[in-house]
Amino acid sequence: QLFTVELNHRGQMNFVLDVWEQYARNLFPRFERAQFVSVLCNHGEMGRMGQAKSQTSDSDNVGGFLAETLRRILDRPEFEHVEWTIPHDQMNVYADVAGGPMAFNHGHKIPGNNGAPSFEKWLNSQVRGDEQAHAARIWQTAHKHHFAAWDMGSCMVFQAPSLDGGSKWLTDMTGRYSRSGILAYLVGEHSPLGFSDMAFL
Repeated sequence: QLFTVELNHRGQMNFVLDVWEQYARNLFPRFERAQFVSVLCNHGEMGRMGQAKSQTSDSDNVGGFLAETLRRILDRPEFEHVEWTIPHDQMNVYADVAGGPMAFNHGHKIPGNNGAPSFEKWLNSQVRGDEQAHAARIWQTAHKHHFAAWDMGSCMVFQAPSLDGGSKWLTDMTGRYSRSGILAYLVGEHSPLGFSDMAFL
């Protein structure tokens, strides 16, 4: 991240781990089954020799490392019901959620900035190398610094907002201001769309 954020790299990693651990310890014990899904992102690329970008492979990523660290912290009997989806070097990650196929990625390798058309073009191309991409009923992405959602017929796409205090990048690029927050919704067959009760927290 830029040096202007509130915490340095080490501080950000500890903060993420603290938030994930609080979430896991408070919510996971309340359910018979639980899932944790992590993705790799451009913000977590581990550089070498002072370089900003990965010098080894996509797997050398903070997102994967922190998810594995959390799994080790929670390696206790009360968390045996948690299913972990942690990528090695995959940018697209898949999980069966409440009986339905979901897909996740950060979105930094999806070219273009015009929302649904860019995503649709990218998804149509995925059929060449990733057959699971078209099986998903819900796609969850991020990266574009603002909330968005669209119905593609075969799937719903949700783009998570950022958690910063507004994205200067988005404003500089588009003139728009992003509302920061966490996107939450229920997934399951209880709704014809496969989801309900969306909330912007």
